[in-house]
Amino acid sequence: MYSMAEEHIRYNVLYMEDDPVGAGADLSQVEEKLPVRVILVTSLAGAQEALQTGRFDLFLLDIEIPGERSTGIQLAEQIRRTPAYGITPIIFTSMHTHYSHWLFSTIRHCSFLPKPFTAETLIREMGVALGLPAYLKQEYVAPPLLISFSGGPALEIDPLAVSYIEVNNRQLFVQYVNGQSVEVRCHSGTFKSILDQIGANRITNLRQIYRSILINVNQIKTVETDKNTAAVRLFNESRVFPMGTRYRDNLKEFT
Repeated sequence: MYSMAEEHIRYNVLYMEDDPVGAGADLSQVEEKLPVRVILVTSLAGAQEALQTGRFDLFLLDIEIPGERSTGIQLAEQIRRTPAYGITPIIFTSMHTHYSHWLFSTIRHCSFLPKPFTAETLIREMGVALGLPAYLKQEYVAPPLLISFSGGPALEIDPLAVSYIEVNNRQLFVQYVNGQSVEVRCHSGTFKSILDQIGANRITNLRQIYRSILINVNQIKTVETDKNTAAVRLFNESRVFPMGTRYRDNLKEFT
């Protein structure tokens, strides 16, 4: 069950499925246990119409609908071409599990649910995809980053609370999602130590984009490119973060 603090937030979910009962989903349970409003459509045309009239925070897409081959994949491609939905989570569903391996290498999405699935499984996957703290903690709790700096004990940082981290001339700057920040003088090798911790602990929300800059991918507003450069804009940040040339291969993760 979601917390009282989340009750005022309602997330819109577009669910494309021609047979929700056969899929195993009890949407009344989903809406009871999550702060969501599920808009159910049974065809590609219905989904496209919904996209024109609504704003969605999560997509739950059946890959195959009778008479419309690979419907969910076609819709996902359209969604990803829409600037407002560049990083909006997508959950695919299908009875054919072979799709899961192919999709991970072609369309950036959140997860794949083989049908039929239980309401409890759907609720857990949706809770994680929407970033609801109660469900993130059940799935995986990243340990704090331990950052050593001059003149004091190690600084502990919650990876999910960080907007970005930057190290410049042994000065470390941490900007938090809530608007607070901290700046300290750090030891040589601090940035490498942070990267090592991120890799060892499978922390996926923090990515290196340029020299000594880490950003939280959940805070990305836009990724801007031209012929020779790329840059990232975050929510509630006025500055633009450059993306180094050698990291431009990772652009597909953000766009």
